[in-house]
Amino acid sequence: MKLAIFGDSYADADLFEGNLWSTNFSWPKLLKDYYKDAEVDFYGTSGTSSYWSYELFHEHHKKYTHIIFCYAGTTRWPYLPPEYTGRHFDIHGNDETVSIYKNQGNDAAYVKDLSRIFDTLFPQSFLNYINNKIFDDVNNTCKYNDIKLINIITTAKECYHIRDYYDFPILESLIDVSAKETVTVNDKTFYMHDIMQELGQPDIRYCHLNPHNNLLLSQVLVNLFNQNCFSNGQNKIMNKKVECIDIANWQFTHSLIDEYYQLLLK
Repeated sequence: MKLAIFGDSYADADLFEGNLWSTNFSWPKLLKDYYKDAEVDFYGTSGTSSYWSYELFHEHHKKYTHIIFCYAGTTRWPYLPPEYTGRHFDIHGNDETVSIYKNQGNDAAYVKDLSRIFDTLFPQSFLNYINNKIFDDVNNTCKYNDIKLINIITTAKECYHIRDYYDFPILESLIDVSAKETVTVNDKTFYMHDIMQELGQPDIRYCHLNPHNNLLLSQVLVNLFNQNCFSNGQNKIMNKKVECIDIANWQFTHSLIDEYYQLLLK
């Protein structure tokens, strides 16, 4: 088995510069630990676009027997010069929450200058077209090269036109799990997606999930690979499309996350 993982921060096994946590509890790292005798390579990088991952996928996919492709939000810069890798998410050039992350040295002023023309260059219909073409080509390329693929659509599933003929499993709307997670600070509970706005703090969860949910997602992915949930040429054995929020046993609170933010805000 040779496994590659592509994507943005939802697939970034090394999200932070330095060591915020004593243990890397990201689902990519857990998969690497599970498949200890296999080659498992990480390409996920926070803040990037699906097109950025797509370029890496086309450069490297032939080396692998298994691939997980985690699709970024559709409203991002599809392309930026390499020195601005990781700022694809920032369509306004004024994000101040990235100082804790990798690539935070990339000057936001450049993106701010470009932001004036973002909506003109990339109306949502065009962004949807780009992202659907990426989805199509990733799936068709894996089928043609006999690579076992798992698709993870993190957000904006309504922007994707999923066809019945796709041969590979699709996990949809991972953001619905991430957004339901909470943190309790000084006896007040916040949804994690509000933590930046209300407390001015970054999201420090690996892959935007707490340790329990990273573990659960890694188990779901292992089960999909082990159950061989893929089509076989014209003899389609299944078309597995799953809403992430419908998977059983997610936990939306975690003491480790609470403890970290308590310390951070002292």
